[in-house]
Amino acid sequence: VGVPIAEDDLVSVASRVREAAQALTQSGIFCTTFELLTAIACLYYAEQGTQYAVMEVGMGGRLDSTNVLTPAVSVIAAIGMDHMARLGNTLEEIAAEKAGIIKPGVPAVVMTQGAGVMDVFRRAARENQAPLFETAPVRLLRGDAYGASLAVELPASGLVQAEIHLNGRHQLENAALALTALDVLKADMPAALRGLALTKWPGRLEWIGNTLIDGAHNPQAAETLADYLQAHFSDRRVVLLTGMMQDKQIEACAAIFRRFAAQVVTTQVDWPRALSAEALRDVYGGTAIAEPDIPAAYATASRLAGADGIIAVAGSIYLSGAVRLMLLPGDDGSL
Repeated sequence: VGVPIAEDDLVSVASRVREAAQALTQSGIFCTTFELLTAIACLYYAEQGTQYAVMEVGMGGRLDSTNVLTPAVSVIAAIGMDHMARLGNTLEEIAAEKAGIIKPGVPAVVMTQGAGVMDVFRRAARENQAPLFETAPVRLLRGDAYGASLAVELPASGLVQAEIHLNGRHQLENAALALTALDVLKADMPAALRGLALTKWPGRLEWIGNTLIDGAHNPQAAETLADYLQAHFSDRRVVLLTGMMQDKQIEACAAIFRRFAAQVVTTQVDWPRALSAEALRDVYGGTAIAEPDIPAAYATASRLAGADGIIAVAGSIYLSGAVRLMLLPGDDGSL
């Protein structure tokens, strides 16, 4: 079971990283917040003797601070249109940035997807002489709104069956990707399957009563949310509670969210990049309601949804976290 780093340990490691960062300023080198956090994580894991650490890229891959590491395996999931101002305006351009984490001679596991994206990954693997493993097709054995059973062929272990309790069709593909990476690492597959069955993901298609909390903030994730609601809850009234950052594809996401939202309530988080509730309301137009205060916005959405309706919270991970903490006081989402 995952737990957050102890506060004393965080203070100790962060203090030493801060000293190193301050020394770099003498040479005109100034670290970003994410670079500092990456250094803190690496130092802490090293001192704890961590056997395996999953280091998630912050943005892209090629120029990300995590890319100073040489991993045991590089893993790339589905490519979507996000952070386009920095990563590129096509899936292939974004894929090229992601492919920057493929290292010479290091196995790479990628989720099988569109031909153009796969061409980018295969070229990067050839150039780096990196063994490339592409996920096999997933077979759905059983599925409902709250989980699924699947079968997938792995490079070494062959055909395996897995249970997941994560919501959404996309999680089948994510499960296949994780299992393929673990198989390439020669991990204990029965233990991996047990772990997968126990996996939770707070804030991602997570139900709390009649509230569905999801961090969808780009068109790809918005489509996933819309597909999930259409597949399992098309007969229920859905009220969207949404807030977004200014640098996201707001119009594109709104067009997708409109497909399932009978009513929209816009709000905003206390964050410099947040779009105002009023500006977001203007994107939706019609009967959309702007309420900057999140608890008040949730109360409005709840009233509009009624006892049998669904409140879908989406548009921002920051908003998902704020609403989740409001509904589950003291629960910080630790796994």
